[in-house]
Amino acid sequence: MSDFCEANPLSNNDIFALADKYRKLFGIENSMYINIIDILERKLCELFPEYSLEIVSKEEMPNLHGLTIPNNNEIKIREDVYEGAINGNGRDRFTIAHEIFHFLYHRDKHIVNCVGFARTERKIPTYMDPEWQADAFAGAFLMDRKLIKNLSIKEIMKLCGVSKAAAKTQKSAAPPNRYCMPERCTPQFPAP
Repeated sequence: MSDFCEANPLSNNDIFALADKYRKLFGIENSMYINIIDILERKLCELFPEYSLEIVSKEEMPNLHGLTIPNNNEIKIREDVYEGAINGNGRDRFTIAHEIFHFLYHRDKHIVNCVGFARTERKIPTYMDPEWQADAFAGAFLMDRKLIKNLSIKEIMKLCGVSKAAAKTQKSAAPPNRYCMPERCTPQFPAP
């Protein structure tokens, strides 16, 4: 694996648009609660016959919760994260949405110098960081801004099945019509 990955630049608005695009593609554009396991196990298989999902033990992947290798059409999810997502754990659901974005978007034309995705200490501009992009997408995908705009943090947590940190961050995100210049964008979500 490469020591770092650099993605084509994406603004917040680009990411919101991608979340809307994929919600529509999966037929869930008006859904408050996203069945992320159904997308991971069934819908990706239907759309991408070459897609491969592997649930791995904590011993096999002790330092990662998930790993996506786009050029191999593969997502690996640690079994405790997978089980947590099945049981509605918001952080685990977020992790899976994060890995799904890597699979859907971070393919050859959108990524530079990369084989697989994992967090790195190397500094690259936030808007070109595939980890930031995947976090921002996970929030926008799991919590459609049009559907949550009048909800409290607690309501978002309950209805969308997300953590308090994710709900707070998404609720306070810039309005969808405000353009965020890439050089001014800051990470929307803490590292999982």
